[in-house]
Amino acid sequence: MENTKKIISPFPIELYYEDSSELNQFKDKNSPFGTSILERALEYVKFAIENNLDKILAFNIINLGIKIYLTKENYVSVINHWADKYVDEENYVKCAELRELKKQLDETGIPLEKRPN
Repeated sequence: MENTKKIISPFPIELYYEDSSELNQFKDKNSPFGTSILERALEYVKFAIENNLDKILAFNIINLGIKIYLTKENYVSVINHWADKYVDEENYVKCAELRELKKQLDETGIPLEKRPN
């Protein structure tokens, strides 16, 4: 049987601004841009956990030549962000899915002291 490896391409991003001070608008995780990025981050975290990856190239900011990787140490932060959001929305089905994802991550053996809150 042939051993095939699943891949996922990084999400391409182009940031347009006239002055560097305008870059601050991209920091707000509750803005449409921030929410979109965090949604994508969760997709990449799920893929990485399911495929037991230590890190994953998630975003490619094309016009700035920046590539953003998520590492195992970042996975919990992304999951926790969405877990908090889903609790606030009372979306307990999604909370259960994230709990399972965390359980899978626990099985990969990341020491608890390296995990963010």
